Amino acid sequence: MKQSKFNSITASAQGTYATDKNGKVTVERYDKTYQSKSNYKPKHVQDTADRIHLNFVQREMYRRLMYGLNEYSPEQIAALSPVSISRIVNDYNKASRTLHVMKAKKLYKNETNLINSIFSHVNIGEKDFDWLIELPKSATLKKLGITTREVINEFIKRKLLPKNFYQISPETVVL
Repeated sequence: MKQSKFNSITASAQGTYATDKNGKVTVERYDKTYQSKSNYKPKHVQDTADRIHLNFVQREMYRRLMYGLNEYSPEQIAALSPVSISRIVNDYNKASRTLHVMKAKKLYKNETNLINSIFSHVNIGEKDFDWLIELPKSATLKKLGITTREVINEFIKRKLLPKNFYQISPETVVL
């Protein structure tokens, strides 16, 4: 049989099968996607191994990125300098964009792989702006299975948190 010069994609009950120009077949199984897994567990059954313990300093740094100025009371905000407020707002905006990209990558993983298989000459999903699309309200970190550790690692990778974030303790903080 003569090898075709175009990409072939087949969808079955188990997943998608994509054949590239060289005849190599890649399989994307549905059971590896978030849609096939329910992350809901009653509180008393939740696995404590997934939990991460942050000390006071780490928790403050993390919450500042996750919640921005909402983390502070009006009295605390009044005591902050304008430069500090602008830094908090800028960091919060960067963190929000990072979280959006993480959610979109997880939510649209299969579709992106399918499009990349069809259009192999275009690398869709490599840049952040490829993921700046509207997400459904139901796409939360918890429902998508994105853990706190994954969020922290992404923040470290994007330099929103320091490389030594996990080693920071109240005793090692330098003012």
